Amino acid sequence: MQVAYCGICGTDWHLFPDDRVRRVHLSQIIGHETSGVIAALSEGVESFRIGELVTVRPLDSCGHCPACLAGHRHICQNLKFLGIDTLAR
Repeated sequence: MQVAYCGICGTDWHLFPDDRVRRVHLSQIIGHETSGVIAALSEGVESFRIGELVTVRPLDSCGHCPACLAGHRHICQNLKFLGIDTLAR
């Protein structure tokens, strides 16, 4: 994805200035709310097209807790944020 915009969300805002927070380290890049255009595709990818406008869903839900099983993955009991708690896949 060729990034066009990147926002700073409330999570980023609260994590950055707080030296007590141990979730973010100097090697990490916060700012997981991005949008842009697909610039290239890996071989075999058919569900997207070059030039298509896209955004990133920065949440990594477990898929196994009661909230996920009920279809509410955005409020997963084990929710992790990409770029803060886990790497993008």
